Amino acid sequence: MSHARLVTFVPKTLDDAWRKLVSSFEALHHEAPLGRRGVVYTSNATPNTEDTVPHGLERVPSGFIVTSIDKAGVVYKSSAFDATNLKLKCSVASAAVTLHVVE
Repeated sequence: MSHARLVTFVPKTLDDAWRKLVSSFEALHHEAPLGRRGVVYTSNATPNTEDTVPHGLERVPSGFIVTSIDKAGVVYKSSAFDATNLKLKCSVASAAVTLHVVE
């Protein structure tokens, strides 16, 4: 391939690759978006005790991401989630927790 043909080929190839990448991310966003933002709860007054936390998605979420916690604790799944609630435990008492729920 000549240098002139390569110069015109590379930008088109990069442009095509970029468009495919953007399209893939858009498709991923529509198929598996983050769920409801800003689910806030206070953990149980007894550490490592199950809390039932409503999530509002109306379907079973795949997980959660802790975005804020006011104490040095760990929030973890304690039992199966359902279409209305997360079942969580926290290693410290009375922690103010903010979550993102993942569909």
